[in-house]
Amino acid sequence: MNNKNLDELLNNRYFVSLFLFFTVFVYFWNIWLNDIWIPNEAFYAESAREMLESGNFLDIFFNYEPRFNKPPMTYWMVALSYLIFGINEFATRIPIVLSALGSNILVYLIGKELYGKKVAVVSAAVMAFSFQFVINSRYASPEVPLTFFFTLTLYFFIIGYIRKKFLYILLSYISLGLVVLTKGFPYIAVIGGIVIVYLLFENSFKVKDFLRDLKFIHLEIGLPIVFIIGFSWYIYMYLKFGSSFVETTLEETIKRAVGKKSKGF
Repeated sequence: MNNKNLDELLNNRYFVSLFLFFTVFVYFWNIWLNDIWIPNEAFYAESAREMLESGNFLDIFFNYEPRFNKPPMTYWMVALSYLIFGINEFATRIPIVLSALGSNILVYLIGKELYGKKVAVVSAAVMAFSFQFVINSRYASPEVPLTFFFTLTLYFFIIGYIRKKFLYILLSYISLGLVVLTKGFPYIAVIGGIVIVYLLFENSFKVKDFLRDLKFIHLEIGLPIVFIIGFSWYIYMYLKFGSSFVETTLEETIKRAVGKKSKGF
């Protein structure tokens, strides 16, 4: 298929509509059908149910015992879904499906901003139909919400940097705080590394220009925002549960990243 034919296909509203319909169909197909039997999904389903039962949305419990393994964002998303749809399999999984579809949209928007519509469509299609991503999108776990907030952080940063609008940079910092609430603080280093490499390449590794752009993103404003949003829950949990919370958090973050659990990383 040459570029002209591809352009015609992408500009065909019937093809685009069919593609979008098929994507949504794949992600929503029978998400209400299977019982909650995967252990990881059961943690989020039951803990969210106990949140609603107790009215306590800060402390996470599983089988009425404290659970420190993951930050609260995924639990909150499932609990909110329970409030809207009731406690059932569909409500357990719909936040994850919506996060997956949102991630696909963000990949399209980033691709379009950086490289144009063709690259955007291909990138979104590759992500949308990546087998492992589809599978992960069909049960409750933090990986797909993490992908959404991670991609949202990069999207706002790229838009803010290209258009020189600091408001988007602020939104990027807020999104990064939500990343921390979804899967933990090590992702600050991951996203920070991506931003640094991006700025270095954009400035052809010229230190003066790199420092100018680094000044534009105002770390002195952004990092406190990330800390307030992302670490407030960690501080609360430490003050309430002490060393047991810290030990589990380190096990699930630093030790998982660099230790035997990581299988390399």
